[in-house]
Amino acid sequence: MQNTIERAHEAAKNALNGKKHGRLFEVANWLHQAENLVKRRKAIETEAFQMAASGNQILNPQNSSSPLNHAHEHSSQRINGNFHFQTSEKKASAKARGKAWRLGYVKSKAQLGEHLHRITETLYRTPAGLTRGIAYASESAKRPEKWFLGLPHDQFQEVVLICESLDGSAVQIHLPKSFMDKCGKHFSFAHGQTLFNIIRSGGKFIISIPNMEPIDLTGFTEPGPSKPLSNAKFDISEFV
Repeated sequence: MQNTIERAHEAAKNALNGKKHGRLFEVANWLHQAENLVKRRKAIETEAFQMAASGNQILNPQNSSSPLNHAHEHSSQRINGNFHFQTSEKKASAKARGKAWRLGYVKSKAQLGEHLHRITETLYRTPAGLTRGIAYASESAKRPEKWFLGLPHDQFQEVVLICESLDGSAVQIHLPKSFMDKCGKHFSFAHGQTLFNIIRSGGKFIISIPNMEPIDLTGFTEPGPSKPLSNAKFDISEFV
């Protein structure tokens, strides 16, 4: 759909330049309907996400805090269209692993000469003055080769996605500002989180973005730590 919309915008420009008013009206009318449809689809996706979250809270009243508040720290997974959230104990463990992997990433960058300065637990300032969001998720045995991650909405210019596999290894995917400028507006978001849906297929890492063709992110992977970093081995205050 998005490719067709972009072609329609180009057609509208050509019609305007050629003073083909009938053609311009036809294309503009289609664009209006198509873009409204895209907005409605995003709204429905967000509403479905929120409904799944509220349903899990109703079915699991012992988990009083909203699981989406930590979307970037746990491996909540969509299974058959529904989100399954971990117990509090598992979420705490996932949160600790996410922090350890993030610290390992920051240290590995420092060793390569790129010093990232901490803004919040998931947001860091780069030497170029950009805000880099660093999200983490672990692979689930119930939903292998898929990762669902989140970062605070509209608070970053570039992204690193740390996807931990069942074997304990992880891949770091760096989406630079140029990528986010082009694709960022198409990502889904809910409860203040921008959402990232990563799939591994045939050894390639693919991102699924609403209204866009799947994008191969293999070329955006970069070297990183081979294992999560213990807090005892690294003082984060060096980079605050």
